[in-house]
Amino acid sequence: MPFSAHPKADPDGGLWNFGNMPGADKLMIYRLNAAGEVARTGMVDVPDLNMVHDFAVSARHLIFLVPPYDMKSGPGLSLGDSLHWAGATRPLRVVVIAKDTLQMRQVFELPARMVFHFGNAFEDGACTRLDAVMHEGDTLRELADVMRGEIRPFRDGSSTVQITLDYAAGLAREARLFGASEFPRVAPQVVSVRHRKLAVTGVAPGSPDDRFNIVNLIDIDSGKADSYRFDAGWVAEEHVLVPRRGARAETDGYLVGVAQDARRGQTVLTVFDAHNIKAGPRAMARLSYASPPCIHGNFLPS
Repeated sequence: MPFSAHPKADPDGGLWNFGNMPGADKLMIYRLNAAGEVARTGMVDVPDLNMVHDFAVSARHLIFLVPPYDMKSGPGLSLGDSLHWAGATRPLRVVVIAKDTLQMRQVFELPARMVFHFGNAFEDGACTRLDAVMHEGDTLRELADVMRGEIRPFRDGSSTVQITLDYAAGLAREARLFGASEFPRVAPQVVSVRHRKLAVTGVAPGSPDDRFNIVNLIDIDSGKADSYRFDAGWVAEEHVLVPRRGARAETDGYLVGVAQDARRGQTVLTVFDAHNIKAGPRAMARLSYASPPCIHGNFLPS
């Protein structure tokens, strides 16, 4: 059975995850307890469930954004080549699953876009709010070119947004938080509950291309960002928030990630004070070589 690369931790130490078999139109739900045992499973019918990469978890819900892709499989076709953008005729769907029943609660619609990654989700009265990075159009084609080694400027019009799901009105609303960006992350102690800080890697305004060159800690209430822009020739990768032991505040800790120093041909681990990103890295650890892009990472205290 499929098991996605983006499980989400619950405050009790367990995990939520999902699986999707493109073309089967069935969403598998998994609940693992703190011992790593499968405690609950569910299967939900979702029409045209051909592409879903990540999800968000709030106190009461599991939220999936399903981009509009058709699947036309055939001999010798990769998954990417089998998926065809249908955004001209279908919306982006927001599928909400209730945690207590593992059944679909409600479906919302948004303008057609591609979505890979989520930040966090939480209940706000009778609504649910969640962070996501939206990409304009068929971003899968761009990524397929990268996988083939065809590296070129990546201009897809992405933006980090916060979505509010109004269950009574049946409407989804968006508020833009940041421009070209990816890899939204929150502090681990606030997963599935109210958060105020969101870390994203982004593209600084005025940059000559869309290579990630800035790390940001966004205040989702004010929309302001505490940011650090790397020097020319650097490429920033995903950064994660690492709390100090016993920390409660989301900025009581560090922002840790990887950047590529193309001038020296080296991969660099960077450590920022989460209270003051704009001051630049407090520490940097250089490899003597350039490693492949790591895409995702987590911090495990030892």
